[in-house]
Amino acid sequence: MAYAENAKVRNALFKRRLEQEENKENIRHVRWLQEQKATKREQEAVRRHELFMTLVQQGKQPQEIKEFLCIAGLEAQTRECLYS
Repeated sequence: MAYAENAKVRNALFKRRLEQEENKENIRHVRWLQEQKATKREQEAVRRHELFMTLVQQGKQPQEIKEFLCIAGLEAQTRECLYS
């Protein structure tokens, strides 16, 4: 009888440990996804700035620059690109 109770307690303990490990893994995964998203935003900002500077150096007009950035998909967040 005591053996069966010990087995139940041990199983419950292992189950809790497994759940804790799963929770930790979920937290790690969410953090990794957030880091990936932040990295992508940074890279996009650098790319947008480099493209902007290239267009300025080419002597493009502000409206041409806006249009090109919209077409390139680098300004999709702005209301102007979404509704123009």
